[in-house]
Order: sequence, then C-alpha cells, then structure tokens
Amino acid sequence: MAPARQEENGENGTELTERQEQVAAALAAGATVARVCRECRVGVQTVYTWKRSPAFNARVAALRRDLTERALGRLSDMMAGAALDRLQKLFRAKNEGVQLEAVKTVYELFLQVTSTVELRTRIEELEAARPKGKR
Repeated sequence: MAPARQEENGENGTELTERQEQVAAALAAGATVARVCRECRVGVQTVYTWKRSPAFNARVAALRRDLTERALGRLSDMMAGAALDRLQKLFRAKNEGVQLEAVKTVYELFLQVTSTVELRTRIEELEAARPKGKR
C-alpha cells in the first residue's frame, strides 16, 4: 500500500495518484460524488478535499474536454457521412433551384468552418505567446 502522503498529491501541483485519477475520470464522465465514493471506495470528505485542489480540478476539466472532443468527433463523423450523402442527392437534383441552394449552403458552411479554425489557431498562438504567470 502506498504511503498516506501520496493520497494528498494534487494539492500542491504534483501528479495525481491512481485513485485520484479514477475519481477524476468518474467525475469528468458525470458521476455524482456519492456514486464516485461507492465505485472508487473513497470517502466523501476525501473527494471534497480533492475537489478543492487546483491540480485535481484541472485534471477533471482536461478529462472532460477529452471526453467531449471524442464525443464530438464521433458525432461529427456520423453527421458528416449523412450530410454528404444528402448533399450528393441535392447536387444531382433535377431542380436547379435546389442545386443552387445546396451549393450556397455548403459554401456558407465552408466559410464559417474556415473562420472558426483560423480564429481558434490565432487564439492558441496568442495564449502560447503569453507569459506563463499572466493567464
């Protein structure tokens, strides 16, 4: 068994213990504190103590971002496939008005996505250039 002091990791910016990682993952996935305590065999007060730790909260947030990005990726893949199938049908429509609206919609979406990607890249560049203590 690990020394008791290791269970306090994360409070002073150090790496989290394996148990803290399990709790952080469960919280990031949306589990309640009560459920986390039962499933991870951790006391309620311990979880609330960890939740006061900036390092622990940062890990929960990072795990939640990862989960969200994966879910969005899967959803995006699913929607993109269906949307492309539908667009192909619209592009081949006999009605030229329908074809034109499909092209305009795709073009507008392309512009929005391009702007969003460019903006996100610029924000990341600015954040990377910012001095560490000024965040």
